[in-house]
Amino acid sequence: MRNVQACLVVSVVLTGAVCLATPLGAAHLAGGSIDLPVHKTPRIRGGVPVGPEEIPYAVGLMVQQPIGNRWCGGTLVSRNYVLTAASCFANPGATTVLMGASNMTNVEDIVAASEVILHQAYVPSQNLNDLALVRLSRPANLSNYIRLARLPNWRQADSLFLNQLASISGWGALGQNAPEILPLNNLHRVDGAVISNTACNLQFLGGIAESHVCVASSVGSPCQGDQGGPLTVQDADGGQTVIGVFSFLTWLGCDVDWPAVYTRLTPYLAWIEANSDVTILNDFEFFPTPPPVQTNTTTSPVTGQTTTTPGTTTVQPTTAVTTTVTPTTADTTTVQPTTADTTTVQPTTADTTTVQPTTADTTTVVTTTESPFPPEMTTVVPSFIPPHRIGRPVGRNLY
Repeated sequence: MRNVQACLVVSVVLTGAVCLATPLGAAHLAGGSIDLPVHKTPRIRGGVPVGPEEIPYAVGLMVQQPIGNRWCGGTLVSRNYVLTAASCFANPGATTVLMGASNMTNVEDIVAASEVILHQAYVPSQNLNDLALVRLSRPANLSNYIRLARLPNWRQADSLFLNQLASISGWGALGQNAPEILPLNNLHRVDGAVISNTACNLQFLGGIAESHVCVASSVGSPCQGDQGGPLTVQDADGGQTVIGVFSFLTWLGCDVDWPAVYTRLTPYLAWIEANSDVTILNDFEFFPTPPPVQTNTTTSPVTGQTTTTPGTTTVQPTTAVTTTVTPTTADTTTVQPTTADTTTVQPTTADTTTVQPTTADTTTVVTTTESPFPPEMTTVVPSFIPPHRIGRPVGRNLY
């Protein structure tokens, strides 16, 4: 267990929370559990605590400031990148990312940031293009408690998500100028409904742009320390999709039932692709239990070699070499040489195969290796995908 300096949340402007603490040392960056002493806690106002596997893509950011540190939220969008708000980096310093921290006394992984990429058109005075990507100094260690978020796909590029139930999560303050002295502990969530930008503009008397999305709730709202946290909706396929990043509230604070304003992600899909290793999908992607893999692998003659491959294996004939394939499990085939003139293949399936000899004498060994992560936990893409590909719907992209 590692210790982290006490953090005193000082209520400041609505854009975040400042912590009077020293930054995590290098010894804290290897991941694992941490102990936190009693101190003032930023937690979302009116929210309910969530379990460790409920929002595994939510991460905490500790950004070093000239005085103390600032707490923000973020979303793990690949093993190497976190999506958050540009407003978290008004006075940027060393940034530490805490993952698998639904309970801050038992953090699964702690990684230092190696780079922060602010949107090039970020306008702080108007809360426009309030988006940033944080590059991790090493890949995140995925687990049941640390998983990748799903972003909108290109099919949803023009979706407004109007009237959909939405959730915001974070470790933000319990209320404006909250006096409670508690340990920084559970991740909290509050639910609301996506409202139209027209209705939101009426309450804010202007200032709501097309790149914003507003959520109204009578039971709570994000508060100081929730900046950059994910806004999610449940999609048609039952999956949770992150559609926004928390940006700002009314100047009245988080104790009033006014809409919270988020940066809408659909206009920035191309920007996210161009500045990270994330690939935006063309459509919904389902993750049912996969059927047994049926792979046909051709193995040329080889003496004393072993070929491992899933599914059905066909052995190419040889000259004056007898090859017997002994039954194994469904995923492993062992090739053993003998000296007979006839080749008999003992099947790993229900069928028997006899292979006639030829004159081939070359050797090819094919080995397959399964990924340590299930498909939904792995992002395999070339770096920096071009933002415009033929046949892709462009939507309203902002660069």
